[in-house]
Amino acid sequence: MTTPPTGPPDQPPENPGGPPHEPGGPHNWPPQEPSGPFNWPPPQQPPQQPPAGGPPNQPPQPPGWQPPGWGQRPPPDPIVATDFEEWFGRMFGVAKRSFGWLVALNTIVAIPTGFYVYYFARLGLRLRSAQDSNGKIEHLPHVADVLGPAAVAICIAVLLGVIVQPMSLWIAVSQAAGRRVDPAVALRFAVRRALPLLGWQLVAGLMVAVGFVLLAVPGIYLLVVVLPTIAPVVVIERGGIGRCFALIRRRWWATLGRVVVFALILLAYSELCQLIAQLIAGSDPTAKVGGAVLITIFTLPIAAASIGFLLATYAELRGRKEPVTTPQLVAELER
Repeated sequence: MTTPPTGPPDQPPENPGGPPHEPGGPHNWPPQEPSGPFNWPPPQQPPQQPPAGGPPNQPPQPPGWQPPGWGQRPPPDPIVATDFEEWFGRMFGVAKRSFGWLVALNTIVAIPTGFYVYYFARLGLRLRSAQDSNGKIEHLPHVADVLGPAAVAICIAVLLGVIVQPMSLWIAVSQAAGRRVDPAVALRFAVRRALPLLGWQLVAGLMVAVGFVLLAVPGIYLLVVVLPTIAPVVVIERGGIGRCFALIRRRWWATLGRVVVFALILLAYSELCQLIAQLIAGSDPTAKVGGAVLITIFTLPIAAASIGFLLATYAELRGRKEPVTTPQLVAELER
């Protein structure tokens, strides 16, 4: 009787004298290394590691190497803010970035505004010169002569304003996104949005006026709701006053704080402009006419700051309700 071979077929026996159930025994079990034509069990390969300091199939990099952009935060949005500090920076960032365009556009509105300021200043001089020794005016001007030219100038300023404001918003958003400004495109856009903007601003103004007449608190509440939101909502989203209330929900007090801060900045700047104009024009009654015109010119930068205030406040409110970015605002303007 012959002893069967202890290894796989066609392989020489391994350690035929070994004890059973040990390597090299008659059953060669358990196997320790792959052997035989079946190569079983498969060998345990150590996991492959990429070269130190760099990705696989790339030359080694120095210690501490990271892929480009690794661990870096994306650049902040130039308009959308997440807190008060960012809001303050975005507001003046918009004004600084688009200062030239915004001042140039609002100079158009300032022309009729300066006219009625000059007209009323001249009217005051005429009335003062017509007083007798007792302070009485013998010949009062007709009401139409007083209010007529001023009413015409105010109407022209309002009509120009509802065109300049959409143009200003379009230019400010486009420049924030790095787009080239095309005045013709901005004008065509503004003309399309002028009538809806005028209508909604009249509605908002009427609501605020009624709120102040009935009681001061509703008027203040409505003023905070519509002042920073009505123009961007109508121009960018093509929405209405209901959207303003949706944006301001649960953010009224925070928005009130931003409105107060901006109002204090405007007040301080206006007082400074009046002081400078008075120093230049002097205190003579005749020189006050020139001083009034100088104040109109000096306050032109307020228009740039106002556009920054509107955009920064609207974008922050909207960003807390839904994801929004400056490229998204550009796309909504161009649709």
